[in-house]
Amino acid sequence: MLRIVLVLLLTVVAVYGGGTNSNEYLRIGVGERACSMGGAFTGLSDDGTAMFWNPAGATQLQSRTLTLGYTQYVADIKLGDFAYTMPMGKYAIGIGFHNLFVEDMARDIDGKNLGTFTNNYSNVGMMLSYKMDNGISVGGTVKALHEQLYTYTSNGVAMDLGAMMPVGGISLGVVVRNFGTSENGTLPTDVRFGIGYAGLGSGIISSDIDIPVNGKKSIMVGGEYNVYKTLFVRGGYRYQEGGSDVGTLDGLNAGLGFSVGKMLINYGFAPFGDYATIHRMSINTTF
Repeated sequence: MLRIVLVLLLTVVAVYGGGTNSNEYLRIGVGERACSMGGAFTGLSDDGTAMFWNPAGATQLQSRTLTLGYTQYVADIKLGDFAYTMPMGKYAIGIGFHNLFVEDMARDIDGKNLGTFTNNYSNVGMMLSYKMDNGISVGGTVKALHEQLYTYTSNGVAMDLGAMMPVGGISLGVVVRNFGTSENGTLPTDVRFGIGYAGLGSGIISSDIDIPVNGKKSIMVGGEYNVYKTLFVRGGYRYQEGGSDVGTLDGLNAGLGFSVGKMLINYGFAPFGDYATIHRMSINTTF
């Protein structure tokens, strides 16, 4: 595991670059469950959103999984995503899509309204994971990136590489996310370390440390409790180095999950400081 961590860290150093990040939407979490736990999911990554958080975690899945998600972000920004994961013995493969879109208004040089248009930031990813005989899992996701801002477009390629190792009831994870290249600037590359503990009976607790190449470090803690067979309650908190710039409530997350047969329906919310609330919904199903 230590050698895997060193390789991932050296990879980040090799691609380090200053400047302003493009494709910043890649920092926004995917999936209500993980986000409601404060984003502390690197050491767990045990559901259909694994390819977005730590692709090594996909080897934990026992059935084919489809995940659909929608986020109503601030300032009328919306995000949609889906992921399909298929376990194949020691391997797992998957495909996913993540899209941020927001309507804007076009005006001429005199300020005349020319109508509305939609800005899009999107990526399509392909994932491959493998569980070794010693229990350590490794995985990677390759993503094709696309930006469209009115008439301007740009493209890029990014990769996530992760590893996970079980230690008793504890699961340790590390992932390097979003390293690659873009026509529109430096990508928001970061390294995340996570730990998850599922030995609490009906409860799970987890914690992450997020170290971005360009940006402030964060610590996340979260948990999930199965109140009843069909009801899950989740909560988490994310603390960013230097504190929040948008208000005292920023960083809090909470959510609920309802199990209906092989389907899990999730809803979560997060105050965006004192100004707005982020709403997330997702559906996970296995077959």
